[in-house]
Amino acid sequence: MMQINNSDLSTELTYTRFDRMVEKYPRNTAVVYLGERFFYHRLYVT
Repeated sequence: MMQINNSDLSTELTYTRFDRMVEKYPRNTAVVYLGERFFYHRLYVT
C-alpha cells in the first residue's frame, strides 16, 4: 500500500498525482462513470 504524507498532497498538483498513478497503476480503475470503468492508461493522453 502506498504511503501518503498529507503535507506533500497539499502542495502537489492534481495533474502531478494523476501522472504518478498512470505510471504506477496503468491497468487500475481511475473512474467509474455510469457503471463503466475507465482505466488510467485509457484516460492518459500523451
